Amino acid sequence: MQARWMGIVVLLGCTPRSEVKWEERQDHDEGFLCLSTDDPPSIETLGVKPQVFEPGRPIAIHYDAAQCFSSSCTDDIGVEIETDMDGDTLFVSTILHWQGVVFAEGVGCFVDCVLFDAIVPAVTLEAGSYTMSWAGQQVSFDVPGEALVCAETRRFDETLFE
Repeated sequence: MQARWMGIVVLLGCTPRSEVKWEERQDHDEGFLCLSTDDPPSIETLGVKPQVFEPGRPIAIHYDAAQCFSSSCTDDIGVEIETDMDGDTLFVSTILHWQGVVFAEGVGCFVDCVLFDAIVPAVTLEAGSYTMSWAGQQVSFDVPGEALVCAETRRFDETLFE
């Protein structure tokens, strides 16, 4: 798992961390997710470069939260990724969790953008036709074959920072 940062830092308020109330937040099956056979997988090619699927070649799940987190108002970002192979369908579920500031008068955050993505090993498949299912979406692919196997509920727009 990794966090990436981009943007310009602008201080809106300055409240000591110890005086801020935090709460657990979660997103279920939200973001952008692809199957990857790259070794190592790369955020630069996520959702852009078709992957080569070969029998016996390890397949990883590359998950991108596809949202910005403030470095001063977000803590403990993590994701739980579960997979279940049922016949020829790979079911994936994700729970993104983080601590977020409960906003109140006098509480401000940096206007910056910490991005979060994670890569986890998933399966090794034999020759055949398969489906990946995540967030109510199904994407079919063949092994052997070349395909872009991705599903999204939202995609981060990096042009906001150009």
